[in-house]
Amino acid sequence: VAHYEVDYEEKANLYNLYTWLKLGCKPKKATALIVMAVFAGSAIGCLFMPRLGDLLGRKPVFCWSLALQAPLLAFFLYIYNLKILYIGCFFFGICVVGRMSCGFLLMMELVPTANQAAVGAALMVAEGSVQIIWTVYFLVISQNSRYFLVLIVALNVITGILCFLTTESPRYLYSTNQFERCEEALMKIARWNGATNY
Repeated sequence: VAHYEVDYEEKANLYNLYTWLKLGCKPKKATALIVMAVFAGSAIGCLFMPRLGDLLGRKPVFCWSLALQAPLLAFFLYIYNLKILYIGCFFFGICVVGRMSCGFLLMMELVPTANQAAVGAALMVAEGSVQIIWTVYFLVISQNSRYFLVLIVALNVITGILCFLTTESPRYLYSTNQFERCEEALMKIARWNGATNY
């Protein structure tokens, strides 16, 4: 079995999943299977998560995807068994689909039609900028990815709590003939916006 020591004084060497799982000493398929497990979970999630958003509502699927994703992300910080990691990555892939599909729909349906294009574009830019944020973190703050993953878990928990406090999409409620809940959601939004005589 090969053995190696990583020189963390060298700025190019990062302490991340690859190093703490010693994937450099394992066959290349061990690394590939991590991404494949996420993709497999995403592919299978695409078969039912968007439909669940149509049946149960955008908010519950989005919130529960966040709620399940947070412990999985925290779990990745402490896992040293590859087989268990693959299973976790598979379920993480399913959560990503629920978060992205229903979260995007929920946000678009809560935003006025005139602002949807700008808000959607801003979200896509923010999603793409994650790679830039990771790069800046490794260059400027630390070579240890664990600290950044802890921040990601914390942000996930905060977002999840805030999303449980928000309202379901009135457009969804109206389209599914849930008129009383739709009225309550619109009144809640009006109160948040400081509207009177609604």
